[in-house]
Amino acid sequence: EAVDGGQLPEPLTDRQAKARKRLVQIERSLGRQMHCVAQGVLVDGKNLELIALELFNRHGQNASRHCGRLFRDALDVLAVEYGLAGRS
Repeated sequence: EAVDGGQLPEPLTDRQAKARKRLVQIERSLGRQMHCVAQGVLVDGKNLELIALELFNRHGQNASRHCGRLFRDALDVLAVEYGLAGRS
């Protein structure tokens, strides 16, 4: 049973819709793996070892290095997307 008074949720503002559209574009630019690694580090605060285990079911130095390379590449893409670096 609804406890919110049965009101419809507020629609997205133009600003919110534009921000969501931008996030979708960024996710597409990053690709699935880089997006998951970047979100894991930047949003969820996970370390590379944990991300390697969760994302690739791998552990050890090579797996962590692979995630580190993906994270570095993701930062490069984000810098270009946000205008902090030129396209290469």
